[in-house]
Amino acid sequence: MMRIMKRRDVRTTVSIDEGLLEKAKQLALQEGVSMSEIVNRSLRQALLAPVTRRQGPGFRMLTFQGTASSEREWTPEVIAKMRDADSI
Repeated sequence: MMRIMKRRDVRTTVSIDEGLLEKAKQLALQEGVSMSEIVNRSLRQALLAPVTRRQGPGFRMLTFQGTASSEREWTPEVIAKMRDADSI
């Protein structure tokens, strides 16, 4: 069974950058369609396009070998003493 979706148009007011508006008007004239069609198509393309995640440069996890015991209780006081002992 084929599902038919009804198109529901809604009027709204948006502020559009002047340069984009001129390009949209030119495109609408070239294609012989309305500005509404250009705006709808552009929004549809932008909103339905897959989101690509930008990958920044990777990083290398730096680790060190220490003598810390897993049996030690890491209280704020112990951490403060270790921090103060390491400070220059």
